Amino acid sequence: MRLSFIPGIATCALLIAKVHAAPPQSSWVNLAADGRLLYTRDALGNRIPDFGDCGYMAGRVPIPEVPVKATVKPGEGDDRAAIQAAIDQVSALPLDAKGIRGAVLLSSGEYQLDAPLKISASGVVLRGAGANDSDKGTRLIATAPRQYTLVEISSKGSPAIEKGGTRKITDKYVPVGSRNFDVDDPQGLVAGQKIMVHRPSTQAWIDALGMDKLEQPWKPGSKDLKMERTVTRIEGQRVFIDAPITTALDAKFGGGTLDRFTWSGRITNSGIEDIKGISLFNAAVKDDEEHGWTFVSISRAEDCWARRIVSEHFGYACVTLGDGGRQLSVMDSTCLDPVSQVTGARRYGFGINGASQCLVMDCHTRNDRHQFVTGAATSGPNAFVNCSSELARNDAGPHHRWASGLLYDGVTVEGNAINIRNRGNMGTGHGWAGANCVVWNCKADSYIIQNPPTAQNWLIGSIGKISGTAGTYDSNGAQVTPASLWSKQREDLQARPKLQVREYVVGDFDEFAADSGASVPIDPAWLSKTAPPGKTGAFDTLEGGRRVPWTHGFKLDPGDSIVSATLSVSVRGMASGAQNGRIFLDDLANSKPLSQYVESIPTTGSTVLRIDLAAELPRLADGKFNLAIENNVAVDWSVLELRVAPSSPGS
Repeated sequence: MRLSFIPGIATCALLIAKVHAAPPQSSWVNLAADGRLLYTRDALGNRIPDFGDCGYMAGRVPIPEVPVKATVKPGEGDDRAAIQAAIDQVSALPLDAKGIRGAVLLSSGEYQLDAPLKISASGVVLRGAGANDSDKGTRLIATAPRQYTLVEISSKGSPAIEKGGTRKITDKYVPVGSRNFDVDDPQGLVAGQKIMVHRPSTQAWIDALGMDKLEQPWKPGSKDLKMERTVTRIEGQRVFIDAPITTALDAKFGGGTLDRFTWSGRITNSGIEDIKGISLFNAAVKDDEEHGWTFVSISRAEDCWARRIVSEHFGYACVTLGDGGRQLSVMDSTCLDPVSQVTGARRYGFGINGASQCLVMDCHTRNDRHQFVTGAATSGPNAFVNCSSELARNDAGPHHRWASGLLYDGVTVEGNAINIRNRGNMGTGHGWAGANCVVWNCKADSYIIQNPPTAQNWLIGSIGKISGTAGTYDSNGAQVTPASLWSKQREDLQARPKLQVREYVVGDFDEFAADSGASVPIDPAWLSKTAPPGKTGAFDTLEGGRRVPWTHGFKLDPGDSIVSATLSVSVRGMASGAQNGRIFLDDLANSKPLSQYVESIPTTGSTVLRIDLAAELPRLADGKFNLAIENNVAVDWSVLELRVAPSSPGS
């Protein structure tokens, strides 16, 4: 039978193919063959941070449904005393095995409050019957004609920094996204210990940013970053931590230190849910500001939450997450029609100010100025996910003075912009508002995304007009895969119970400064195999005709299983055609052409090879991985990233 060409069918087939074509992927974060994320590093090893652990209990445990231990009904006049008495009653109950005391249930109806409600004990939840205006909803009414916060969730105590517990971080450079570093003295550091990583704001750093040129210049020590982390592992001098570094620790700008601390009075497992807050204001006064200012604030607390709440007419915010907050979640909440002047320090719907590893998800604002916003020196990582704003009066984004490690994922701003930029002398000298932040698959009228000196900001897969060309842009105008970066990062981190991300570094992140070659570890047996037939070279050796060997050593505990592994190597060509060289993976009989990973290797600057080691996992079982590169290629640094989890099914 003879087949004839039918143009209509061909056209339909082409259209169907286009409809079902997979969305593009970012060059900075994309999918491996097994579906996990692979990250591209820059010349200094910096990469997009991991935000998957943001939120309550790092997502390992769902927010609990806390049993009711006390019930309050609306009374005559002010209800604060009755509600506070119920909170205090539940606060006096013993904690159960999961750190829970109980919930105070506010029955449906309206409650008048002329002063704040305060939760300062762990395991206490304030719950309503629903955040709506119906007879079945619960509404808290801020009645006093002054600015105040209606519900405060905060500890009474303070962190205790251990005397003599300071350790110097000895790496020349710790890149953004790293979860490890070397210290001068690991003694006394153990897994599970709380630490504070201190990144100083030196005059040299301020000058490099140009923030000494502001009308109100930044001062040394005024923008120090304090990154709270938990130690997950110690191997020799190497300290592994649970969340990534969000501003690089650079020796020429003061490096970094860590301090051990305890916080016995810090509250956990407390929250507010299913309540609407309304701030009464004087309608006769234009933009009245003498009324309830913030609905809910959470600070000096860990693993706490606000969910399914609504604020209306508050002058400042629905929810603020403040200093000393960690792993806080704000979910399914709405900020409606604030009443205040449309100017600075007002109408910040959902704000993060000094807290870290926080998640604001599925939240909405209307008539706010800066809807999803951070304050100065907020070190992150923090994430705004699947949030939206209508009638936006100003932009969303970090607001001032170097908030770092911030994710906008699937955020929509109708009528305004998402900006991460140098705000210069705006406000009181805001300067560089954010660094190492990511805007992923967002929608806004416009974007100003700029890269500060020493850092960068990424705009990826987002819809809207781009103003300027100073940021790191990728795949804009069409959304990318995965649809949600945060969601896929969380999925990867929870692929196996108790999974840890461990990075092992050889060399210095110094763009080929010739001062570290002698420190490159090489297994003696591997060196003897790789030395013939020609010369060998150390890292940073800018000479052609050499084979460069090195070894990544690491420790696997009994029962450990390597789930996946990725290798990143920064290289420079000593002659044209360097990409025709080869990399040897643990055996001289097991090599790959460099052209498999890069189209070309520059003879100035560098490029980073990224190699998925899925096929090489058996070679890692002995706790070392031998490597070598040859054919006119110099090596600056190498990072072996392992995802490790216990292999026992009962883990």
